[in-house]
Amino acid sequence: MIDPEEALSRIHNNINAKLSQQIITANPLMLLETLSDSALSNAFDRATLVLPESAGLALLSRLQNFSIPKRIAGIDFMLKLCRDAEINFWPVYLLGGKPGVSERAALTLREQFPQLRIAGYAHGHMSVFEENKVTLEIAGHTPLLLFVGLGSPAQEKWINL
Repeated sequence: MIDPEEALSRIHNNINAKLSQQIITANPLMLLETLSDSALSNAFDRATLVLPESAGLALLSRLQNFSIPKRIAGIDFMLKLCRDAEINFWPVYLLGGKPGVSERAALTLREQFPQLRIAGYAHGHMSVFEENKVTLEIAGHTPLLLFVGLGSPAQEKWINL
């Protein structure tokens, strides 16, 4: 397993190398679901990083005689990435939540990180047509960071497509 600073370093290196990456912040229920959901299992297998989000994973790792160095809360990690995005002028895109949630998240992030470049945002309650439109919009804005909050396992599968 990997600590938050090493995870950030790897993400920076991949961005600088222009490599696509998927980071999953995992909990025990998600891992359990990979046993019966091949699409989710595939997302975990293909992910660049799987970070331990919950204390439950730490407990599970100790029971299996495997030590996780530190829990990495997804929201805390996202804020660290937004800090880095502000410093490095990386555009970010926010996807997910009910209508209005991603817009409020963008406003909140701009308050905390005034120079953060928000490439765009969209809610996560979409028809197939709207999803295709949002996918094209995201591609057109070429964000270097895409934060997806569709709930698990939908978000992991969506990113993995």
